[in-house]
Amino acid sequence: MFGAAFDCTLFLFNVHCVFFLLVRWHVLRAFLRLLLHVLRALCRTPAKKAGADAEFASPLLQDVQWAVAQGLQLRVRLAVTAFLFLAAGLAMRCSRWLAPLTVFAAVLKDALQVLTSGMPPADGLAWGRDRYGMEVGVQPSPCQTHIVITGGVSLAAYTTGVLHAMFQRYGTEAFAGCDFAGASSGSWTAACAVFAANGCRDMEQLFELIFITACQLTELYPLGLLFVGCEAVDEVCSWAMRLAEAKFPGAHDAISRDGKLAIWLFGFNLRRSRPFSKTSSAYGGCYRLLVRSGPDFRCDRVGQLVSATSVFPYFTHPALCSRLSCLSAALDGYFPGKGSSLLPVPDMAAPGTGTTLLFDMSGGLEEVYRDDRDVWVVSIREWRNFEFKDWAASSAEAFRRLFDAGVSDASERWPELDRMMLAVLGARPCVDPLGEARAAR
Repeated sequence: MFGAAFDCTLFLFNVHCVFFLLVRWHVLRAFLRLLLHVLRALCRTPAKKAGADAEFASPLLQDVQWAVAQGLQLRVRLAVTAFLFLAAGLAMRCSRWLAPLTVFAAVLKDALQVLTSGMPPADGLAWGRDRYGMEVGVQPSPCQTHIVITGGVSLAAYTTGVLHAMFQRYGTEAFAGCDFAGASSGSWTAACAVFAANGCRDMEQLFELIFITACQLTELYPLGLLFVGCEAVDEVCSWAMRLAEAKFPGAHDAISRDGKLAIWLFGFNLRRSRPFSKTSSAYGGCYRLLVRSGPDFRCDRVGQLVSATSVFPYFTHPALCSRLSCLSAALDGYFPGKGSSLLPVPDMAAPGTGTTLLFDMSGGLEEVYRDDRDVWVVSIREWRNFEFKDWAASSAEAFRRLFDAGVSDASERWPELDRMMLAVLGARPCVDPLGEARAAR
């Protein structure tokens, strides 16, 4: 009895290990692409007309949207699951510990990559220390006003809804002169905002393109965001950049040339013999980067950059770090989140000039910046009682619910937001609240 239970548990563990490895080696992506291609060839149902922007999507995303339109998500998910069970069975025929030991070797390789990573080669970095004493390398902003979004896992969908309501109330022009910085999942919202502020669709359309399409892709895998979340982010952000390059060159240039999108990254360098700044850091080889220009902002690489800052190690991505042009071992940009005894909560208001509107999805930053006259904090965590299911949402339905809640909650906090927008961006409402109410009735 005990032996049978152990064998079953070991098999399921092997399935997860094989899942991890096949995503890491891009084998599962190739299998999904082949599966969808075969299904399209066999399906006799006429395909629905593709959306206006579908031509700029990758072949994989085009097939994903076709599968969703045909209602084949469950069948595809079952086929992928069966493939994983088969692969795990074959691995166990060789050795019951082959897949787990291979995973362990991959994790060890990641740790060594981080520990032996080189100096950041990013151009134009101004090195200093944040309010906690951690070293920070910043590519200076061309703007005097900044909007920053922290990490918050799936609450990024809620914050995107908040910003959609703000774009409608204050007008796109109010945001055209500022830059947007994001860390971890906050980078998804920041990317949407940069596109919208520079003429590439509105926030709701971009939410559908980036957030919902990413969900549709992850829903074809057996465990949602597990191991494939960052791959989906890469795919959809690359799609948005190709769309902007073809139809909205102003939005494309805002990201690839003008530095309007900034991404936070976390790094570690064990080998360095001296700190980057003139004074030593209290956090050893740890440092943060805020980058906004360089090879990683090319049209074909922005998706990898946004994916890199979003890596929840061994959860949304089957690796500890990502390799970028600006950093050989980039870690999650909001690491370690709310802070720990070893590392502080990230200081998201980078040293520089101008004013900052900071959307805090993780909580606690209002107190940190209470005495800073140039930083205004929107404490998203205090707007409603978020549950674990909100933080861990991974379905299109759950993301739309969070987006709608963000729009609704923003409309109840206009006095607070009006005061902040006037202080940071000098913007006033461009619509009459009473007129809005009458139109709603």
